[in-house]
Amino acid sequence: MTQVTPSIGRWRRAVASVFVASIVLTVLGLVGLAQWLLARL
Repeated sequence: MTQVTPSIGRWRRAVASVFVASIVLTVLGLVGLAQWLLARL
């Protein structure tokens, strides 16, 4: 267990970072799209 737990923590941290990064990229993409649409109107 002492050897498995750090790897699980590292895996969960990696998954969480990827999840947060995807959410941030999605939000930034939506904001950029909204600004582009507002600029076209």
